[in-house]
Amino acid sequence: MKTYFIIIFILMNAIAMAADSTPKKNDVSGGIVINDSLQKLMKIEGVEPIYADCQKRYAVETETQTSDTFTCLWDAVKKNTALKKQVQEVYAQELKGEKTAPEEGRAPASTSQLSLTARKASIATDYESDPAVAALSDYYGKKLDVILNPDVALTVEERKKNTILSVDHRQFIDLYKSELGKTIISAFTSYCLDTVPDSCACSQAEQKVCVEDKSKCTCESSSCVISSDETQRKKDRESNLKSLRSADLKSNSSDGIKWNMCIGSVSKACVKDPSSDHAETSKRACLIMDYVKSARKNIMVADTQLTFYNDLNSTQTANIASNMKAITDLKKTSSDALLDMTSTDVKTALEKPLNSKLKDLEGCYKDGVIVNAKACEKYLSVNKDENDKALAELGMRQIAQESILEEELSSSPQKVKDYLKEEGYSKQEIETMTADQKSIDQVKKEILDRYSNQKAAIIKEMAERIAAKTSATDGKIENVDANINKLDKIKKELESRSSDLQNLVYFNNVVSSYLEVDDRKGNSSRNTASLFAEANSLEDDQGKLIKDQIKNASLKDQKGNADTTNLEVKTINDAFLKYSVQKDKNK
Repeated sequence: MKTYFIIIFILMNAIAMAADSTPKKNDVSGGIVINDSLQKLMKIEGVEPIYADCQKRYAVETETQTSDTFTCLWDAVKKNTALKKQVQEVYAQELKGEKTAPEEGRAPASTSQLSLTARKASIATDYESDPAVAALSDYYGKKLDVILNPDVALTVEERKKNTILSVDHRQFIDLYKSELGKTIISAFTSYCLDTVPDSCACSQAEQKVCVEDKSKCTCESSSCVISSDETQRKKDRESNLKSLRSADLKSNSSDGIKWNMCIGSVSKACVKDPSSDHAETSKRACLIMDYVKSARKNIMVADTQLTFYNDLNSTQTANIASNMKAITDLKKTSSDALLDMTSTDVKTALEKPLNSKLKDLEGCYKDGVIVNAKACEKYLSVNKDENDKALAELGMRQIAQESILEEELSSSPQKVKDYLKEEGYSKQEIETMTADQKSIDQVKKEILDRYSNQKAAIIKEMAERIAAKTSATDGKIENVDANINKLDKIKKELESRSSDLQNLVYFNNVVSSYLEVDDRKGNSSRNTASLFAEANSLEDDQGKLIKDQIKNASLKDQKGNADTTNLEVKTINDAFLKYSVQKDKNK
């Protein structure tokens, strides 16, 4: 399992799974969950026979279904005009009840307008069954309990009077937005952890300009790459971690420039049909960009709700009952206080659950042999055919949406503007970006290219997930090399999970401190809260080292005074999802 996905899920709690009903229960640890209510396209008469033929041609020998399977399926569907129309209509109907761009105040519950940015997940990874996710989610829950626990927050006298704790809804919305901001930053820094050392380096002349005057820094790179070889990635990860021991934490240092440049390069690394050397780079980058789009959509919804509660607060006087006590200590409820996690926290939280999981695995697989096939069904799914069909459904939905998107955007310039509105751009920004036909065509091309690249990455990642967590033989787990190799990999991942996550969290906390974020008061500040939390949690030589690095960079501890990772939609659009026409207009 990829550790960068685990940490993102822990902070995010699966908001990207936008299913409208309860998905099928999953019995495999870290396997997949299938939303039965969204298994629709494969059930359309005439689709499944085509799929069976394509699967025979492309998926039998490799076990893992590839994009060729779904391209074959869609190409055949397209040849049948009536069938293609039926598939598109069934899928488009789901997108018509989705919220489009939020208006002022509370958004309507539903609309008949087709949302061009909506997507419902018919299948997803079941991170909730992962012991690391469960343990660290519990860690966050306990931090929140301390704030809301009457035994802690109330005096003895207040408890005798049955006083009830009260929290402003807006604090939770702000907390949720900050949580999303942290996941976005974690996604980018996690990518950088695995990059080939020095692949982001720019020329000495460019670095000199950046160090002397950061505002004039033009040091950019599209070559921050991740090796496609798993063994090499591990070596690169160790090298990048080691480099932090001598890192200069000043924002305009060569280290600061390097890691900021790496974060900025991710969007450019998501490309179509990458070479074999860049396959992992492109897949990881595309998955991150797809996630950022999902997080942005959730931030927009949160902003709509925040506007509603602000308006409500300005027009109505809040009546606090005599037996209610409002939590007003913003230091305690800030995201920096509640959402920070250190490598020490990870080590403490994971030790027992991971050891327990490894002991449980021994009842299935031990010393390179499957000792109890039935017990192994908690680690490998025996529903190969069902999982393959669910993946085919995902592939069909992705391609159907791409087809709908292309047709809609090509129908009129207004559709391009509507799409940008759904992405959170202001009316003025949209008018500037679509000022002429050339600009409209460029934006449309980039929208379609982004979707196509991200679609391919989503399908590939899920195909690999299913193959890794599904028995090679349908209906049973046999003692064959294919299954033994999968179980051995699961075992090794569990053994290294704690150290992998500790290293990831440490790296994220240090590297994310180079970023500057808006404090929502018009001021820019370093994202240092997690860095200080990390330094204060370490009592060994590493702790002393990082504290010396902080001192040398003259950084100050904000002590939970701010929600430093509350990213706004405009910041996300400008920093991570910018279109080329925006850059051209700014020249």
